[in-house]
Amino acid sequence: MLIIEKVYKRHQKLWDGCYAMIFGEENAEKFNTQKGMADWNRKLYQENRNFMELRVRELLQQNIDSVLAESLKGFTTIIDKHKPKAKISIVFAPLQGLSIGGCDQYMFALDLMDTEHDLSRVVTEGLPHEINHLAYEPTRVNDPDRYTALLNTIDEGLSCYYTYKYFDGELTRNRAVENMTEDEWAWYMQHEKEIFTKAKPYLFVSSETQTPYSCSCGMHRGEKLFEDAPKTICYWLGFRIIEFYEKNNGAGSWKEVYELPVRDVLVKSGYEAYINSL
Repeated sequence: MLIIEKVYKRHQKLWDGCYAMIFGEENAEKFNTQKGMADWNRKLYQENRNFMELRVRELLQQNIDSVLAESLKGFTTIIDKHKPKAKISIVFAPLQGLSIGGCDQYMFALDLMDTEHDLSRVVTEGLPHEINHLAYEPTRVNDPDRYTALLNTIDEGLSCYYTYKYFDGELTRNRAVENMTEDEWAWYMQHEKEIFTKAKPYLFVSSETQTPYSCSCGMHRGEKLFEDAPKTICYWLGFRIIEFYEKNNGAGSWKEVYELPVRDVLVKSGYEAYINSL
């Protein structure tokens, strides 16, 4: 009963609405049923006790409360109209794939079982990115293109761009976009025209439709547009669209993106005209 009350019901929206969905039907019952939740929770700590206690100590060393407070303060200082309202869950999950993030603007998870990403970077650089998602996505309720790949592209690009602005020159563009290396960024720049040309036919297709253009980091919907792309294409493409928006509309104009339909963002960015000029 303790597992059900303290772990499942206290974070039920996250388990039912996110974990049960992203890990497929074969794993859904682990998260959206009381028996499934109880089964893995009874074993996870026993089997991973030393590791889990180490991860908690690592998190405490990051001063997570202070970092989170500073991240929220920074967001409301830069973007004063929109405030995130999500419930934050710090979890140990039996399946990895959601290091930090959520499935809608009301849920947010930091999974301490994940070791693929450096915890210090996830906390300091990942939090601003995810906070931006939580604030931006509620503004898309009336966007005519809210279910398209373009919206996902702008959503991810804006979060990367906000993170770049949040650190005010202390974080390079490439690092703000999925922690890219300079060489990985160079790959995208070298293929810029081809990337947009190939992606364009899929931008207004439903984000749930399997196409070669994927906008899902780690769990791809459909095939990759470029098999040799070093990171998720839509994060970089979205960043470039927002970057061009500010370049063509004046310093600070990128904040207008929170208010505009994504189709207008693309047009007003002038990015397609730039691509056509190459």
